[in-house]
Amino acid sequence: MSADTEQLAMRDSFYALVDYVQAQLKNDEFFMANFYAESSDFVRMNQAQVRQPGSVSQAELALTWICSGASVNGTVAISGDAALDCDRVERLIVRLRASLTAFEPDPYLLYSENRQDSEHFQVNALPSSDECIDAITKRAAGLDFVGIFASGSMHFGFGNALGQRNWHSTSNFNLDWSLYSSHDPAVKDRAVKCNYAGRQWQSEVFDDKVRQGLEHLSHLKKPVKTLSPGEYRVYLAPAAVDEIMNLLGWGGFSQASWMTKASALQLLGEGKRFSPLVNISENTQEGVAPLFQSSGYIKPDNVGLISQGQKAELLCSPRTAKEYDVLHNGSDSETPEALAMEAGDLAEADVLAALGTGVYVSNLWYLNYSDRASGRVTGMTRFACFWVEDGKIQAPINVMRFDDSIFNMFGARLERLGNVAEMFYDPSSYERRSASCSQVPGALISALKMTL
Repeated sequence: MSADTEQLAMRDSFYALVDYVQAQLKNDEFFMANFYAESSDFVRMNQAQVRQPGSVSQAELALTWICSGASVNGTVAISGDAALDCDRVERLIVRLRASLTAFEPDPYLLYSENRQDSEHFQVNALPSSDECIDAITKRAAGLDFVGIFASGSMHFGFGNALGQRNWHSTSNFNLDWSLYSSHDPAVKDRAVKCNYAGRQWQSEVFDDKVRQGLEHLSHLKKPVKTLSPGEYRVYLAPAAVDEIMNLLGWGGFSQASWMTKASALQLLGEGKRFSPLVNISENTQEGVAPLFQSSGYIKPDNVGLISQGQKAELLCSPRTAKEYDVLHNGSDSETPEALAMEAGDLAEADVLAALGTGVYVSNLWYLNYSDRASGRVTGMTRFACFWVEDGKIQAPINVMRFDDSIFNMFGARLERLGNVAEMFYDPSSYERRSASCSQVPGALISALKMTL
């Protein structure tokens, strides 16, 4: 892919800095350098008006210094001034060398010893943040629209003592918002939560999401229905499925968790299975994160995790591979960064009719494991969740807690999956914008246990 001026300048600056690091090497030393930079805009909105705009431009270089099997790590902020950055890096190297004397060899240290260069430049197709905000505020004018917009470029680099160089540049946006009826005292504390994320802004897609949100908001004005504990037929919208997949990503697909019997999906290898409709993979080539990892290994384009309801591969880091003498697939954290769940055949327009009578769940939150070993998860319904009768929304429901086995939800009780897998970008921005994303469909489930 062709690169723009910003991407090339950032890459060249990183390569020059890694060349400088390489020139500092002494006998028997090895290094790995990981680079991250972003140029991001953040805009908070309330009542469909801009309340707090801001921008962040930052870059950092993380060095791993290795000698005689021992390793230490350190990070330094990068300014863009070559002389200043070289001075900062040189002082970091001095500190790392001094620290190495206090460390024993690391028995699980494993890094790439085969040079594999790569470069990936995603064409930046984003309009300016000003253009996006203008489109948002115009469409949401007159609405109680509350949200945060994040947009910009992210750059990742890797280099090591072998001369290996890797580069990855990408751009995307993420808009999280809620719609309220603040002028109606009866429903002023109820909201519809929406999300729109991607690499290209499409006004017609945003308009459609606002329209869907307003339709749900109109139903929130109806009297609330309180459900009794029990099992209910449910449709989990893609956002709700995404919350469950995020929870499963917490150790569920991890090789280390599997080896220590700590995976919530452990029973998949011991007789349990999901519905044949369930196919889940780590689809790196369609994600945001770089195609290489922090030890210099190139990630596979795709790692199958669940195939037709049965366990396939696990995400395995180099350290886990060394510890348990298994093959790794370049996963640093053994957590999905680009989870993709295959869509089914249920069209959005047919969801309510297929549900018939039951609960439409737009969002979930406060998810956790109630019994990790058996795959039981619990959580709360959130925002616009509705009671449906004969394919028509009748009332919003009071908040309910569910507690059920993941093997029930996505096993024999899974009837159909939505025909569109919706893209979600992790909105986290602690220290830096997250590079994780997921693509999941909605799920029609014959029975879900509501406990209170």
